[in-house]
Amino acid sequence: MEKLKRLDTLKLIDVVKNYQRYGYEEHIKASAIEILESRGMSIEEINAAGNPAEPDAFQRSLEEERRRAKLRIQSWIIYISVPIVNILMHLLTGNSETTYTVVIVVNIISFVALIVLFFRRISI
Repeated sequence: MEKLKRLDTLKLIDVVKNYQRYGYEEHIKASAIEILESRGMSIEEINAAGNPAEPDAFQRSLEEERRRAKLRIQSWIIYISVPIVNILMHLLTGNSETTYTVVIVVNIISFVALIVLFFRRISI
């Protein structure tokens, strides 16, 4: 609390708005709000002052990164599994027309899946 009291008003507002990004807990934010109120600022003034960043922006960016990581993993699973399935199909069934038909179908399905994942990834 003493460290917070030594900060100027703009830095305290930054702590209030970005406490999660800095790794602070909720009570640090509450303490910073108390200090700002003791300096004569209202909650409305705190929200309007300084950086007008949305308080949920950090959480949304974390969720966005999780979605992107999930899509990367899905893409790599498909990308790696296609050649493995092709090799296994060839080894297990030999050189027959059925093998080639199944391999072509698997390749088409995996290609479509990769295209879908690609467009989902760039649309995020």
